[in-house]
Formats: sequence, C-alpha cells, structure tokens
Amino acid sequence: MTTPNYNALLQSFWTPPSTPITEYSNSNNHPTEPTNITEFLGEDLLWQQTIPATEPNLKNIPKDLPNKLIKALQSLGITQLYSHQLQALQAIRQGKSLILTSPTASGKTLSTYPAILEGCINQEQLPQKH
Repeated sequence: MTTPNYNALLQSFWTPPSTPITEYSNSNNHPTEPTNITEFLGEDLLWQQTIPATEPNLKNIPKDLPNKLIKALQSLGITQLYSHQLQALQAIRQGKSLILTSPTASGKTLSTYPAILEGCINQEQLPQKH
C-alpha cells in the first residue's frame, strides 16, 4: 500500500479542474451516472483503500458509565460494544473531535450516543444554580 500524496490533495482544493465541466441541455441525451466512486472521481481520486471485513472485536460496556445508561443499554439487548464504539466513547470523553465513517449498520450511532447520554446524565446530577 502506498501513502497518499497529501500535497496533491491539498493543492487540488485551490487548483481549478483541468477539464471543463460540460453543460447539458434538457434533452434526453444525459450522460450515464457513474456506477462507482472511482468512475465518478476519475483522475481526481488520489487514494482509495478497501479494507477486508474482519470479525467484530467486542468489548464489555465500561463499568464507569452511569448505571442508568448501562441498564438502558442492557434493556435493549446491548451487553457489549464494538471496539470502535469504545474508542469513540474514550475520544469524546477526552474532548477530542471525531470523524467516524463506516458502512451502514456498523454501529456509528452507538459510537456517539453513550458519551452524549453520559454527559446529559452527569449534567442532570450537578447542583442547580439559582
């Protein structure tokens, strides 16, 4: 695997495309839609990597989550988290920015909700200022 050319990627943000975009009339002569990302991006694609599927790496739900949240997860049948969900929880707790991309139904939503709900529960438990 080769390292992506980050310099070319950055330069592409402020360099006009080398091929002008063709205007199409409202006739029925529309071009066919690209069928994959490589066809769509063409030579503008700087790097693409397909990572083969692996078995899930399940981890126990952290015991330091609020008990209400642990019970709510368990009531939904969630007794473990994927490793990427646990890593997301840890990053959010540390105040880090997070970008998570993965296929549909891979657990992205459950990667962020425990940390958000934990924050809400902890905020609820703070003494109220009057």
